[in-house]
Amino acid sequence: MEIEYPFEYGGFYSLKKGTYRISASPNREEKSIKIIIALAPEETTLDSLNTIANPAAIIFSGQCTSKSSGSILSIGKEVQELLITETDSNFTFSLPEDSCLVFFTQHLPHEFSLTLNHTDYGIQEPLVYKEFRAAHAHDEAVSSVGVEIEGELDPEAFTYFINGVIHTFGNDLYRYKGIVAIKGESEKIVLQGVHMLFEMQPGVLWKKDESRKNAIIFIGKNLDRNLLTQGFISCLVQK
Repeated sequence: MEIEYPFEYGGFYSLKKGTYRISASPNREEKSIKIIIALAPEETTLDSLNTIANPAAIIFSGQCTSKSSGSILSIGKEVQELLITETDSNFTFSLPEDSCLVFFTQHLPHEFSLTLNHTDYGIQEPLVYKEFRAAHAHDEAVSSVGVEIEGELDPEAFTYFINGVIHTFGNDLYRYKGIVAIKGESEKIVLQGVHMLFEMQPGVLWKKDESRKNAIIFIGKNLDRNLLTQGFISCLVQK
């Protein structure tokens, strides 16, 4: 069963140095599209694209930066949301040398008449691309479950809880993210995941006078609100 990724398109592009313009037009339902533009690995095959799709999915579940028409785009492991409010919205980036890039887009490029143009060489086509299976964004069974609790979490109990959620809901668990207070950690721990892939990274330090609060949200299909809520609460360190 294929993973349902948070993006619908991925492709490798071999590009000459110079300035590039991404042009797009809004469609009837959406006025923005999220995108990742990053340096591609050495191997630019379909297998390689499938391999890097998993870490890209985790990045997609994190925070994004909004970019209005006329903005300069960044190249790196970050999500940028292109605000497409005009019939001809344009975004630019420059390459100091010939490079191979990988693009992942939230929706299919043709839905926004999205094109990649070099100022001298015109429209650029991908070396390899794939249309990924779309997540069920409009499925009536899709819902979100958010839980906030105060206190510190037992690290072993919380890891056991997350692993249990993953194995219980599997591919029905589309995305989950949160900021938690783990006992013994001086930093806020940032959790983000997609399906059965997740990572936890240290964030900013807790302030001395700041109460330790935990917030987590799960997005998926047929989620059990009570099970998720009580399971998260059970991770609290018992006083």
